[in-house]
Amino acid sequence: MKVNEGKMVLETERLNIQLLTKELLEVFCNNLDEFEEKTQLIYDGEELSGGFLYVVNIQKEACCMDSYNLKWNSLWIITRKDNGVVIGSCAFKHTPNDRGEVEVGYGLKDKYFNCGYMSECIQELSNWAINQTDVSSVIAETEQGNDASEKVLIKCGYEVFKKEPEATWWQFRKEKR
Repeated sequence: MKVNEGKMVLETERLNIQLLTKELLEVFCNNLDEFEEKTQLIYDGEELSGGFLYVVNIQKEACCMDSYNLKWNSLWIITRKDNGVVIGSCAFKHTPNDRGEVEVGYGLKDKYFNCGYMSECIQELSNWAINQTDVSSVIAETEQGNDASEKVLIKCGYEVFKKEPEATWWQFRKEKR
């Protein structure tokens, strides 16, 4: 991970995964044109509406309530290094719980599916998270039938730890690393 000009960025071969500051998250929620201007990036990720907008607003509220834990409460944007295009995002849904678990969620614009971007991103983010204090595992939930998301998690070394009628729960554990 590198911190440059106050930006926290994880890097992979093809991607930058940047944690949004509280201020940038606010701009992201309210004005994508201003976001692009401030970041010098081009936004081509998920449409900022419906369920995704709901999630982003939850992250924004969490940042307002607890800006100390920004890495767990804000949004991480996924940007292609070759052209500065934001193709998706990921986030942790809470700070580490008393069992040391953090839950990750992620999304990518459809046209970037099947290119390996999300696997590359989640692998890097999971490896980073598992090495943070108070984290013993990273968990993720997939809805039944979401084969693409399940393939990402399998490729990244997650294992199923609970199956429910509507969802499967996955875990990436510290001792596995």
